[in-house]
Amino acid sequence: MAIRAGGRNRDARERLQEIIEAVEAKQGSAAAEIGTGYGYYAVRFWPVAGASGSVYAEAIDGALARKLRWRVQAEKLQNIQPVLWKPYAPGLPGSVLDAALLADVYHEVDSAALLLRIKVSLKPGGRLMIIEYLRPELRSESRDWQRQEHNVAPEFVEQDLKEAGFEGVQRRDPPGPGYPARRLRRRSFA
Repeated sequence: MAIRAGGRNRDARERLQEIIEAVEAKQGSAAAEIGTGYGYYAVRFWPVAGASGSVYAEAIDGALARKLRWRVQAEKLQNIQPVLWKPYAPGLPGSVLDAALLADVYHEVDSAALLLRIKVSLKPGGRLMIIEYLRPELRSESRDWQRQEHNVAPEFVEQDLKEAGFEGVQRRDPPGPGYPARRLRRRSFA
């Protein structure tokens, strides 16, 4: 795995090890990074999932998807499967994911449609982690205003998740600037 300039510093800043542990990624896991960009988390989940696991990297536009496919081929990341984002169509297979991660992308998308797609893709008991930045001065602003500023308050995300049938397991708001992380499980339907 090639690490880009500043990559190791970013791993520490993004709390990579903590995120991998929180989504319970391990050998044989099936995980997805949704809104992957150039594959930052997907590339780092790949060695954890190992040869028996799989990692889906869902890009939101065609140019990013092509760059990601090139990177996967160039770095010989066999178990990473680039997927092109389709807002209302399943780009990910159904009931296969142990974990899904959205990092700094939730504020950009139609949350109801996205959560439905993810829910269908998760195995029963699968985990969803949403990492989203919120500037403190925006906390009391409307959701629309926060989205214009590429932010979203955890309370809005939690409400969306409840409406979609997810159960909250853990929420962490780090002291000072950073990413509050929410780890959730898919609700089991009996």
